[in-house]
Amino acid sequence: MVLVEGEVAAYSVAQVDGRDRYWSGMTGTRRAHRGRGLARLAKTEALRRARDRGYRHAFTGNDADNQPMLAVNERLGYRPAGSEWRYTKRLPSH
Repeated sequence: MVLVEGEVAAYSVAQVDGRDRYWSGMTGTRRAHRGRGLARLAKTEALRRARDRGYRHAFTGNDADNQPMLAVNERLGYRPAGSEWRYTKRLPSH
């Protein structure tokens, strides 16, 4: 978590496999604090902690239209490894 004046401004949630893989499950910044590099700070610290605990492979995911987070991930050295498509369908009423 990144605190600003005692308030949570940004955070990064980690998932690990207990061996050597770290997954960044979610990184977020409260609207009032966006554009200050706080998501990058939170994610950088989470990655450092994972590395210090022996995790050697880091993974993350992104929505294709979230350009700010895509930029953060690129600056942190993440590279695309695949893509995912989601589909929706409205079910007819009875």
